[in-house]
Amino acid sequence: MVANVFSYDAEKLANRRGMRHGVILGHLAAHELGHLLLGAGSHSARGIMHVPWCHKELDVIEQGLMVFTPQQAESMRTDIRARTVVEKIDGVALAPNIMSNTRMPVPVYLAKTKSIVSGGLRRAGV
Repeated sequence: MVANVFSYDAEKLANRRGMRHGVILGHLAAHELGHLLLGAGSHSARGIMHVPWCHKELDVIEQGLMVFTPQQAESMRTDIRARTVVEKIDGVALAPNIMSNTRMPVPVYLAKTKSIVSGGLRRAGV
């Protein structure tokens, strides 16, 4: 799944409404991240996942009150926790690869050498 946010369009909308560009851009980014974390069919009747955003929704954004519903927030937290569970197989830490639902080695950071060790590969200076 891919999410896009277009800064130019956010800027045009912000200018039409007399709002700060970053406020609109941030809410659009949050909406699109909601799609990535909640999955298909994630639009809702209220909150940041509501579409379309009309005058009423833009007023709520302007007031700083446009948020995810409690159910959406809990669903995203649950999904993030499931994606970040770390397992160990044969002593190697594995984390989920969220793009392919497979597991991949977790990089181990060595503070003294400022290098990264991952799956037997070592890159210095990271």
